[in-house]
Amino acid sequence: METGHRRIPRRWIALLVLLGLPVVVAGGLGPNLSFTLRRFIESPALISSLLSLDVLFNILVAATCLYVSDYIWTRRGRRIPFILVSWIGIAVCLVGIPVAGTAAGVVSLMVLYMVFMDVSATLNTLVMEIVPPEQRMWYSVWSQWAFNLLNLLMWLMINGRFDDTLHAGAFVISGEHSIYGFAAAGFLAGAIFIGLFVRERKPAVIPAFPAGGFLKGTVRPLVRERGLWPVYLLAFSHTLVQTGLGAVDGLLITEQWGYSKQDMATNVFAGGLLNIALLPLLGWGLNRVSRITGFAIGVAVTLGLKIAYYLFVQFALPDHRPDITHMILFGYPISLGSSSLSIVSLPLIFDYIPRDQMGTAQAGLNVVRNLTRLVTLNGVGLWVTAYSAMVGRTAGYDYFSGYLFMILMEIVGAVFLLYFILQVRRGAIRAVGLGDPVREEGA
Repeated sequence: METGHRRIPRRWIALLVLLGLPVVVAGGLGPNLSFTLRRFIESPALISSLLSLDVLFNILVAATCLYVSDYIWTRRGRRIPFILVSWIGIAVCLVGIPVAGTAAGVVSLMVLYMVFMDVSATLNTLVMEIVPPEQRMWYSVWSQWAFNLLNLLMWLMINGRFDDTLHAGAFVISGEHSIYGFAAAGFLAGAIFIGLFVRERKPAVIPAFPAGGFLKGTVRPLVRERGLWPVYLLAFSHTLVQTGLGAVDGLLITEQWGYSKQDMATNVFAGGLLNIALLPLLGWGLNRVSRITGFAIGVAVTLGLKIAYYLFVQFALPDHRPDITHMILFGYPISLGSSSLSIVSLPLIFDYIPRDQMGTAQAGLNVVRNLTRLVTLNGVGLWVTAYSAMVGRTAGYDYFSGYLFMILMEIVGAVFLLYFILQVRRGAIRAVGLGDPVREEGA
């Protein structure tokens, strides 16, 4: 596989979907990282803050790597070297996390893991250079389908076994070890695949670093180059409407509602089956409306259902504790709406990025997204802590109050999205990334 084609074979799209699966596995590690930290740390605010350090590193590390990748060329290309270093480092950290016996050891390895994750920020840029604009929607659809399938398998066979122990002769293997080991194997396999089978075509011209370095190349476009403002505005809106409970989610289900980790797995499995069945149909429907319309529909669906779920649990259930059926009935439509946002967002955002500014623009995107995430990830932990104290809760925390924070953030994001849509319809914002020329063989 290589970059710079006007159209690519479908098998390339399938292989690129497989290539993204290690990152999907890493995304599914969130609850497990929380459970590992919970062995040493009690405060949900502190756990949320530690896991949100990734946001800070994404601003400092990922943005730097993305920016630099626009202005270098090596024998392995300009995006691929970052991915190879990152994924090998991630695998090493994941092997070490479950065997670290102290809080300092676990936190140190998690911090290194987050740093290496952010070094691989060039992956999306590499994929978008391989997949031409007219094929990006289907790539996004099948990526979401594969994400749901892998997520389902992880929860069905892996995540729910976090507390299990397997005795094999003299060896004792815990579920925690198996989960991190599975993720590490995925990243090593991905690094080997990229190293052997993916190639970047050298651009006709390698631009020189602008005077002023990283500060000028990343921060200045964010605040001074108006052509990139629409991209940052859309990313800001998208990040707000996708606000989640983060580390609080697993604690809500296990500590406040009293379900086991396997119950969590059952919930995810049921919703995942429906997602796998309906995602191709969802992709077919999204391909028949504009990307911005599909995005707006996803926002409206998820916001309305989150409000309905909160009201149902707080005012319709006497014990304020939904059963598994309730979680599936509300959670699945919310998940489907969120899937539509994820499907549309990647090709939609790249529609507004000129091809020759992909790395630099994505560096700016990371600054916007992660400053926003820094607020929301820490905000939900602080919100839960403050709300629990305000209502006089004496036994534990009211983790479910985090839904109020989520709803508020999504309303703010929807307002900014509405402004973006109005600007597009007035012609003030144009999709400058759709008409970019692609270099042919021999050009």
